[in-house]
Amino acid sequence: MFEQKPPNIKNAILNYLRGINIRTEKEIIENVRDFSKSATPERSINRTLNELFKKGTLQKLYLKDDTFFTWETLSPED
Repeated sequence: MFEQKPPNIKNAILNYLRGINIRTEKEIIENVRDFSKSATPERSINRTLNELFKKGTLQKLYLKDDTFFTWETLSPED
């Protein structure tokens, strides 16, 4: 039979995050790096995460004083 191709990096990230509320970038990279064919998988995954954020598929959160803030709710003083 034919060997199944691994999903592309975007699908791997979305499959990993499905049903999960919060993951760090480091956790995502560790868990989906094997799906990247890039010589620099960390950069490839980071670029894809930024692309998904810009499209509104993912939301970036920042932890400050044990509270999560979204990109829009961070003030310049933070």
